[in-house]
Amino acid sequence: MSSGIKAETDIYNSFKNDDDSKKKLSSERIVKEELYKLKKDLEFKYAIHSFILDVDNKLIAEHFTEAELHEIEDTFIPEISELSDKINNLLNKFIDEFK
Repeated sequence: MSSGIKAETDIYNSFKNDDDSKKKLSSERIVKEELYKLKKDLEFKYAIHSFILDVDNKLIAEHFTEAELHEIEDTFIPEISELSDKINNLLNKFIDEFK
């Protein structure tokens, strides 16, 4: 398996196997399910389509209560492994191309 595919698989598995990815708030709402509900009706692509949860985002702030937003902010974020040197070198080549 190439290092790029392994890194992607590691990231996927860290969220797939992590119970926090289906974090239940004290209000009994499940964050992941709420994001699905929120994003399904959006006309344009937003960060939440990639499950990037920015509590300062207006859409997110309007969907969750103030208490839920604080709870989300205080939640542990799973650690994602570092990119391999091979991937870093490849990305740096692209960066150098566009300088």
